[in-house]
Amino acid sequence: MRTLARTSGSALAIVGLVAVCSSAGYLLGRGVAPATSSRMFPWIVARATGIGAYLVLAAIAVTGLLFRRPVRPASMVRPETFFRFHVYLAPALMALLVAHVSALLADQWAGVPIRALVVPNGATYRPGAVTYGVIAAYLMLVLVGSAALAGRRPLGRHWVPFHKLAYPAFALVWVHGVLAGSDTARLAWLYVVSGVAVIAAAVWAALRHPLTGTAGVTR
Repeated sequence: MRTLARTSGSALAIVGLVAVCSSAGYLLGRGVAPATSSRMFPWIVARATGIGAYLVLAAIAVTGLLFRRPVRPASMVRPETFFRFHVYLAPALMALLVAHVSALLADQWAGVPIRALVVPNGATYRPGAVTYGVIAAYLMLVLVGSAALAGRRPLGRHWVPFHKLAYPAFALVWVHGVLAGSDTARLAWLYVVSGVAVIAAAVWAALRHPLTGTAGVTR
């Protein structure tokens, strides 16, 4: 009976989740329908996904630092919780990054041609800022790819040095967002708060315990 009840409860939860997501998608689609016919729509998507990717990257950085150097395993949030968020946010980062790049390439007025993905300063729109973003994107691909191969051949335990690319990657993304965004003045608070949060987490981790070169929970 308990098994049947659990199965029924899970089925109801799934149905409810699908219903909520479907309703939200329908309402959102109706809300943005007028904007999809505008030539600014790809740019809006690119900016939204870019900001989203930046915030997810900041969350990944903070949760990763707090997982490596927890306050106290027996108090506040458990290190395993930080680890789960740290891991689960990676696919979201990649999805937002792909959407961001795709929207820019689809926007014929954005000034970001496909050659800008491989040629430094290849964009006509703020080429330096775009180049910072391209370099950061490649670093993030290495980060996520090496983490996915952690403990497996051919990397094994040698994935840890690649993970330290997170520091320059976040710095480059921060600079890219500040310099490339046409609405940076209105979003200055977001860049300040998120940047301070990552720096504070990094300083906390450095003061709490020096890095040992291995990944795991500090005990």
